[in-house]
Amino acid sequence: MTLDEAIKRYIDNAEYERTHGNLQGCLDFKQLVEWLKKLMQLREQTRWIPVSERLPEDGKDVLTSDGFSAYVAFHMICGWASFDTRFNPKNIIAWMPLPEPYREEQEA
Repeated sequence: MTLDEAIKRYIDNAEYERTHGNLQGCLDFKQLVEWLKKLMQLREQTRWIPVSERLPEDGKDVLTSDGFSAYVAFHMICGWASFDTRFNPKNIIAWMPLPEPYREEQEA
């Protein structure tokens, strides 16, 4: 089952529970749907994007892969650049956005 199929199923389950008077069951399924949607969003943010599909924005730091290793690099109008001497821009097959930097959680 895909995430899309699961989301549809749990939306249907929430509606079934609502129409049968089980408000808590409805709310539980709706919460599950929200978590699954968030999971889909996170998965999309962390997936490798083939360069054949699209390139990153110019000047944006990204993680690149040649299929064997990963390098932090950035894309320029005329190609790729990196400070890593092992980096060979001709071999880049995919990229992904860098994650947000770690920040210590602030207590409220």
